[in-house]
Amino acid sequence: MKLFKGCFSGQSLRSRSSFIAVGLAVCLLLQSCSIYRKTSISLEEAATSGTPVKIQRQDGRPLRFKAVEQRGDRYFGIPNSPRKSQIPIDTAGISGVYPKNIKASRRVTTAVGVLAAGGIAFGFMVAMFSYLGETVVDEGEQ
Repeated sequence: MKLFKGCFSGQSLRSRSSFIAVGLAVCLLLQSCSIYRKTSISLEEAATSGTPVKIQRQDGRPLRFKAVEQRGDRYFGIPNSPRKSQIPIDTAGISGVYPKNIKASRRVTTAVGVLAAGGIAFGFMVAMFSYLGETVVDEGEQ
């Protein structure tokens, strides 16, 4: 029985690899969710907690750091990129310091990844079953 006769036999290798690449890219892009708490904390609390923070500046632009470090009376943000050095934080221009909610971020990231993978698998199955249906019809006509 020729039921699984090349599911993508009519397509070139390039179109198959692009389908897989797009699916993986969507999964990777959706894996970068970060959720921050709604209540603001002080810079001192952020420095002692060691968690990632989002610092909302008074001009509206946020600063995101892997951690905040305190040296004397000055605060420094440790950036996510290893190429950048520590950035001094101007305490006068801050409107709020929001710590990252690590548990919620993990849950949302996992849920989004599972949904994206499930959607890709569902799309692949629909495409495969529609192809198999055409193959069975073609064999029945012969």
